[in-house]
Amino acid sequence: MPIDQRIKMDQRIQMVCDTWNGQEGFNYEYFSTMGTYAGRNEHMPEWYEPINDLFPPNVGVLCFLNGIDPRGEVILDLACGLGNLLPYLKGLGYHCCFGYDSWSQLPHNAARHFLGAHGLTASILSNSELTTLQPTIIITMGYWYESIMDSLSPDMREKILAAVRFIITDTSYSPREPIPGFERTGVYPTLCNIYERK
Repeated sequence: MPIDQRIKMDQRIQMVCDTWNGQEGFNYEYFSTMGTYAGRNEHMPEWYEPINDLFPPNVGVLCFLNGIDPRGEVILDLACGLGNLLPYLKGLGYHCCFGYDSWSQLPHNAARHFLGAHGLTASILSNSELTTLQPTIIITMGYWYESIMDSLSPDMREKILAAVRFIITDTSYSPREPIPGFERTGVYPTLCNIYERK
C-alpha cells in the first residue's frame, strides 16, 4: 500500500469524521483514530505507519488476501464501518467485494458518502441485497465473530456461509468455540486468524 494512497485515504476519512462529528450514532473516537485505536498498532511491523486509513488488523487481512488469486472470489466485510477496506481490496484485484453493517456506530449515509469518492457506493449492501450474496470470503474485524454472526437471522447466516471458503477474524475477537465446518489454518499474530472450510 503506497504511503501516498494511505494518506489520501486518511484525509478522506477525516473529512467524513469532521462532517459527521456530533451526529447521533457516529463513533467519532474510533473512526478518527483507527490507526492507533485501542493500541492495536503497538505490535505492528516497523514499516507500518499508524495513520488513520485502516484499523491495524485489516493489514493482516490484506497480507493474507494478497496471496490468493482474486478471480472468482466474492468478499463480504461484515461490520464494515465506513467501508474503507473495500478500496484496498479492489486494489488487490478483488472486484466483487461488499460491505455490510448494523449501522450502530455510524449512519449508513456516512459510509455511502465516503465510498462515493471511490466509486463504491453500490458495494454497501442492504438487508435484502445481503440475502442474495454468496460470498467465498468473510471478514469480521473489530468485534466478536459470534456477535456479528448472531446479529443476522439464522436463515441469512445459513445462506451467507453456504459458499464460504475462508473466514478471517480479528485475533482480539476470534470465535470462542470452533466454527462448525471450518478449521483455523493461519494466524497473523496480533492481527487476524484465518479459518478455512474443511
